[in-house]
Amino acid sequence: MVGFGDILYLLFCSLLIIILYLISIRLQRLEREAKIMTKAKRDRIDLEAITKNLENNYRPINIELTSYEKEQEDNAIISYDELVKSRNSQSINYDESYVNNTTVDVKKLDLENNTNNYESEPRVIGCMISYEKEEAFLKALRQLQRDLAR
Repeated sequence: MVGFGDILYLLFCSLLIIILYLISIRLQRLEREAKIMTKAKRDRIDLEAITKNLENNYRPINIELTSYEKEQEDNAIISYDELVKSRNSQSINYDESYVNNTTVDVKKLDLENNTNNYESEPRVIGCMISYEKEEAFLKALRQLQRDLAR
């Protein structure tokens, strides 16, 4: 016959086996996490060093345009070179000879004579327009879009 001591011994042994099994699973998980962390540290990119290297050693290269790109550049409203030249300009000059026949006030930019005669203090528009005026403006913009699409 099996005594109380034997049952207690079997329960103690099985409890000990379960505890050891759980500890081994936990240790395996910690080892996997440690491997992942060391791999991540090893593979981590130093973005700051790369950024500084790019800033210090940047040399622009000349890009050869294809025939299609050359044609597009020649037929463009404003060329890339004109954009680059005018990027530091603080003013917009309008062509006063341009006549507009629509209800929206549209002015033509004068890109040839673009000088820096901008206002010394920035203007701030302090009033809001009413809903009706906003709707009228949007209607005029739609009409302008239709007129330009023709």
